[in-house]
Parts: sequence; structure tokens; C-alpha cells
Amino acid sequence: MAFTATRTPRTSTIDLGFCCAFVACHGCGKHAASLGEKPPRETLTLPVTPRAPIPRGLMTQGHSSLWRGEARATLRLAGPLALANLLQMLVYALDVIFVARLGEQALAASSLAISLFGLMMWCFSGLTAACAPLIAAELGRRQHAVREVRRSVRMALWLSVLCGLAGMAV
Repeated sequence: MAFTATRTPRTSTIDLGFCCAFVACHGCGKHAASLGEKPPRETLTLPVTPRAPIPRGLMTQGHSSLWRGEARATLRLAGPLALANLLQMLVYALDVIFVARLGEQALAASSLAISLFGLMMWCFSGLTAACAPLIAAELGRRQHAVREVRRSVRMALWLSVLCGLAGMAV
């Protein structure tokens, strides 16, 4: 089955080479010739959509200013968090400097205590931070879900008190 294609500025015509509607036909003309007529040729005419020209530098126009704006907004949000982490590390470093004067055993005990405290703080804050999605889900279900929000906050407060007592026991 051979086909040819012609193109004008507005249409594109493809000659499929079929002489009839039979799938097995390969343009031989036997089927229509047996009826004594000239076999028709099946053609497909499609409209051609004009291609829009791509301007030079399309990918770079306005890209750098957009990128700079996003970076500036991200740094504005991340700045206080980075500063808080740096200050926390500075507090640990100052603890090490002051405790190191007391001896090796005191420094080892302090390092172990700080590691355990950090682990428990992260675990317990993760438990109580689970209250935020519960509140968001309740507010998403209903706009004025005061009773459910109060219940979630109350559960988080009780959980934080119990976690604090458990942390003090360790």
C-alpha cells in the first residue's frame, strides 16, 4: 500500500492508494473494474495549521528576573530558620567550651545528655506537631468546626504535658 502526499499552504492531501473500501486492496483496481467502472482513489485532506514563529531568546526572556524573585522569596523565608539553627549550634559549641574545662568525664556526660535531650525533643515535638494536620482537616471539612479544633488542641496539650513528664523522668 503506497501513498503520496501533496501540500498546499492551506491543506495537506494524502493519497492513500486504496481503490475501494476493502482492507486487503492494494490499489490494483480489480474490485471496481469487475463492475465496469474506474476505481476511485481514497484521499485524505487535512487542514494545515500555520506554525507560529518562535521568537529568538524565548526561553531566556524574563527567566532570570523570575528566578531571582523566587530565590529572593525563598531566602527571605529560609533566613530566620537558618539563623535559628546556627544559633542552636552556637549554644552547643559554647556548652562544649565551658564543660571542657571541667574534664573529660564531664564533657562525655554532657555530650551524651545533649544527644539524648535532642532525640527526645524531636520525637516529642513530632508527636505534638501532629495536631496541625488534624486541625486543618477539621477546618477543611467544615468552616466553623470550633468544637473539633478545641478537642484537637486539648489533646495536643495533654500529650505535650505527658511527654514532658516522661522526658523529665528519663
